[in-house]
Amino acid sequence: MQSLQRFQILVSNRPIFPAKSSNLRQIFFTGGKWTGRGGSSRLQPSRRVELTPAEPNILPEGNGHLIGPIFFTAGFTGSCLSLAAIWEYENMRKKALQFRQKATGWIQRQQNLKHGELRNHMNHWWNKQTEEQKLFYGILLANATVLLAWRLPSLKNFMTLYFCSNPFARAVCWPMVFSTFSHYSFLHFGANMYVLQSFMNATAHSMGKEQFLGFYLSAGVVSSLFSHIFKTALRMPGLSLGASGAVMGVLAYFCSQHPNALLQVAFVPGFTFTADSGLKALLSFDAIGLVMRWKLFDHAAHLGGALFGLFWSYWGQKEIWGRRVHFLQVWHEFRTGTRPDK
Repeated sequence: MQSLQRFQILVSNRPIFPAKSSNLRQIFFTGGKWTGRGGSSRLQPSRRVELTPAEPNILPEGNGHLIGPIFFTAGFTGSCLSLAAIWEYENMRKKALQFRQKATGWIQRQQNLKHGELRNHMNHWWNKQTEEQKLFYGILLANATVLLAWRLPSLKNFMTLYFCSNPFARAVCWPMVFSTFSHYSFLHFGANMYVLQSFMNATAHSMGKEQFLGFYLSAGVVSSLFSHIFKTALRMPGLSLGASGAVMGVLAYFCSQHPNALLQVAFVPGFTFTADSGLKALLSFDAIGLVMRWKLFDHAAHLGGALFGLFWSYWGQKEIWGRRVHFLQVWHEFRTGTRPDK
């Protein structure tokens, strides 16, 4: 039976500072508006924080600026997947120990540990959520926290440096990760979280929460790397932020696993299409945007996230995650201090 998923077409990883000139010297940022010396648009805000990127007019020669991000992406992705495998092992070990202890009567359940009607209701509601829903709320909370941090004027410089992805900034590597949780506008935040929630339950249920989290973080940093490669190749300084690169990875994985599932555009009743058709349309749109150098979205990041989702669906899940047993055997020996009999 074909399933019906609500689908939000507007998936964006927007470059909030679409710098169009290599002579960009200063960016003035406040209230979601921008103006740059050397850019084509100028909006004069009442209050502004002056940010001076480190030597934005000195553009890279060759791939010098990409060596660090490439190695960082490989290391971060490997670390995420390794930690996800360890998390899965520890959860399975914990459940096995709890089952054994309950079977032998070593554990007695204690109820009503939380006092207060509100806390009891919250605890009851939380316990009713599935593992996938709990993971989504964790990601939602992280993104909401960063969204609120953008509202603090004293943090504007810090947020722009570490929570925006920019290959020409002073800080390059960790912002590739942090920008995945960063949204400046409530509309951008709401759209990405809506799409993530729409596709996450089915995807995380098939993967397991541990693999999904490793996959989601990896898709985010890979999408940032694709954005860096594109900006460096074209010598286009610019800042990007948003979860849509990682969300595109989730969407692409879902569509490749369920190509005949029916999707529907949000707020457009009666218009449905298959997941396979929707994914092809999105990839075509981002490919055209990349060629035409449209500035509204970070199309390179979208394509990078989607390609990682397809890679994981068709090869990575089987050839990388499926071979984690050897890694976990080493971890088990380290964890328990035992070695298998030879």
